[in-house]
Amino acid sequence: MWSLAVVSFVLGYICILLIGSHEYFQGTVVERWHYALTDGVCDFLEQAINRVCGRRGNAFLEATEAACCQGSNPIGQVFFGILFIGCYLGVHTEIFPMLENTPGFSTWHRYTGGLTAVIVLYFFFLVCYCDPGKINESNLDAHLALYPPDGILFPEPPQHCSTCIQLKPGRSKHCNATKSCVARFDHWCIWINNAVGLYNTRWFLCFLFSTAAACLYGAVLGGNLIAADMREKGAWSKEWIEPRTRNKVYLGDHWGLVFQFVLSRYSMGAAMSVFLGVAFWIVLGFTGLQIYRIKIGMTTNESWKIKEMRSAGAVVATRSGNGLSPSYSHYNRGWRRNFAEIMFPKYYLLQSLRDKDKDG
Repeated sequence: MWSLAVVSFVLGYICILLIGSHEYFQGTVVERWHYALTDGVCDFLEQAINRVCGRRGNAFLEATEAACCQGSNPIGQVFFGILFIGCYLGVHTEIFPMLENTPGFSTWHRYTGGLTAVIVLYFFFLVCYCDPGKINESNLDAHLALYPPDGILFPEPPQHCSTCIQLKPGRSKHCNATKSCVARFDHWCIWINNAVGLYNTRWFLCFLFSTAAACLYGAVLGGNLIAADMREKGAWSKEWIEPRTRNKVYLGDHWGLVFQFVLSRYSMGAAMSVFLGVAFWIVLGFTGLQIYRIKIGMTTNESWKIKEMRSAGAVVATRSGNGLSPSYSHYNRGWRRNFAEIMFPKYYLLQSLRDKDKDG
């Protein structure tokens, strides 16, 4: 029951995270739950610290947020590395050894599992250290041509950045860590200690996909090995004495007994499989959110800008004549073009610059 409750909570959280901010759910309980599980948690924490610690607590909270979410800090990278290596060692010591004694499973899983881990680490280091899309004098015109300001979220005509003193194209934002404006700035990711922008969003997606695939691989392999080992040893047909009634029952007739048996006989392997299964759904949910935003032509930064404008009571008419909705995006050019710009950013930068030169 507890495992079912945890899985239900995780799946429900992912669904609310993905769809809760959509305009269709505006004013409904889904939107309120979305706020409670996202911004509401942060607001509650801020108010609690303010009441307990006063101004010093708020100053510490702001400094912590700036250090973790707005500046270069390797803590997230180190934590991910430790967590990833720990998970792989857990699979290597608890799940892989079962391959030797379980019929129907190839020992090649040791090599394919290791290859999967290498792929995750490759994309991790790639997205950590590649250029997120720094804007400089040599590529400024191309970025202005690809993403001109919309006049709503990004001022038109383009304004000069107060830090790096150059024009800011639409969708860009100055990043203190990289010390430059980043094209199509999405968010600063503490796990990779880098900004996610126009140039590295594709590698960020590959990192998310490979991490989700690795978690799913480990969870499914571990669960199937445990189930097969139980069948091989005849555990499903074993008789047990029910503590309250003292009646004989079979293990396969009661999921509660199965849960207890698995925890007692395969404690570490079962815990590792469950952890990887939950991690898979969490990473998959975040991946789905990123894909959905790319599909509708919106970045995380633009989503936050819209929320701030709406919470401030700003009444803005878009060029289509509608109000500023949560799903507003001036840069939605159709899902095919949206994904193409992510996958081949330099090609579309050159194409936009050529089109601009032709138009004069």
